[in-house]
Amino acid sequence: MEKQKEKIPLKQRKKGERGITLIALVVTIVVLLILAAVSITALLGENGLITRAKLAEEKTNQSVQNDIAAMEELNQQLEELVNKESKTAGEVLKVNPEATDKSPYVKYNNMLCRVLYNDAEHGIQIVTADNKVVPDVTLGYIDDKVTAADFNYDGSLTLDENFKKAAASYNKAVDNLNKRADEYKDTKGIAKDARSLGSKATLVDGKFQGDTSGMYTGTYTYFETYKWNGKFKKADTNYKEDVDQLKKLGLNATSGTWLASLRVDSSSNDSSFYVRGVIASGMLTSNLLCVVDSNGDARAAGSTYGFRPVFLLTSDVVISSGDGSREKPYVIE
Repeated sequence: MEKQKEKIPLKQRKKGERGITLIALVVTIVVLLILAAVSITALLGENGLITRAKLAEEKTNQSVQNDIAAMEELNQQLEELVNKESKTAGEVLKVNPEATDKSPYVKYNNMLCRVLYNDAEHGIQIVTADNKVVPDVTLGYIDDKVTAADFNYDGSLTLDENFKKAAASYNKAVDNLNKRADEYKDTKGIAKDARSLGSKATLVDGKFQGDTSGMYTGTYTYFETYKWNGKFKKADTNYKEDVDQLKKLGLNATSGTWLASLRVDSSSNDSSFYVRGVIASGMLTSNLLCVVDSNGDARAAGSTYGFRPVFLLTSDVVISSGDGSREKPYVIE
């Protein structure tokens, strides 16, 4: 018979051979719970990995949205720039006597204007829609832009100061009205020149010509006797081009308005010197500034009227808004 194995009593086992105690198990579980809590906090806490990842994602998304918005704004600005560059005055401000809207409205330097010309001979010219946007102008012996010393006379007559001023005002009327128009140009250089309605409309070297009248030489005896020849500007007909154009475009010549144009009426009895204008009925008129009689008398007169500036635009002026109607005029800048 086999020998039975000898059983060792529990009390005789060595210390190192004992199993896991309850305390060790509890400690192990506590440590595991602590590690789990730390891990959860590291992942899900206020500054945890997941929270920081979400914040980073939100910042990235916001940055992308900002970039998209910036790109959209840039594209819009580029589109507006392209549209502006494609809508220049040379293309938009057309004058067509055959069209329904022959002359579009334009807002220039806070003044409502109409297109008067747009062609190679005249360039692009706009005229104020009426004469009420600028102060009235007085010509003749009460003209504050001239003095008696501005009229040169070396004849035998004794002339009073008023006559000299009136004669000087007559001689300088076209240029002085053009200078007044120049005062209403913008400061940005949108208009490169200005003149008064009724002066020479065509251009020389891209600019207005100003007064083109020579000096008047009378054929009557008293002109020789009192040395009047060469003292007054002669008549011109420059006003006709503007007046005819206004009629073609269906525009009002505007009552009570100066036309920068001179007229002379001379006979054996007297010689009279006028500056043209438009009266309330819309008809042309002539406003007397001074008279020389055959007996040597010299008399002065004067008149006060409005005037209409005409502006010469550059062909690349940009149309920023508007549709050319009176309610929504083209805005140029």
